[in-house]
Amino acid sequence: MNTPQPTRRRNPNNPHHPRRARLLRRGGIIVVVLVIIAAAHLAVMGAIAPSPDDAQIAAFRVETSRAFYATDSCAMVCRKMLSSGVYTPKTGDTLTVGSSTASYLNVPPGDEDGDVIIEGRNGSAVRRIKVTLSH
Repeated sequence: MNTPQPTRRRNPNNPHHPRRARLLRRGGIIVVVLVIIAAAHLAVMGAIAPSPDDAQIAAFRVETSRAFYATDSCAMVCRKMLSSGVYTPKTGDTLTVGSSTASYLNVPPGDEDGDVIIEGRNGSAVRRIKVTLSH
């Protein structure tokens, strides 16, 4: 006769138990997902770090533009003065436009032809232009 065999209960803490194997696979997947998220986080942090540099570049562009506008204004003033004969700027004269300054570095004497060199400054930006005069 067939006598029933005593049933063995499987221990859920046994690593060969089917439920335990599924939990181990699930745990491994969670670790892989966390590693991918950490790598993505590091990539994003690397992309965000240059932002202050971009702000500094933008501020320097604004300063450079202001310095150029001051220099250009100084050149226009020089042109109008010379064409009207009212006053001839001299080397070292300075024009202040807002927060910018422009200086005449070189002006040919009297009515002579030559190059006028003008330097504009705003903050740490410096722009220099050369205007050739011919009467």
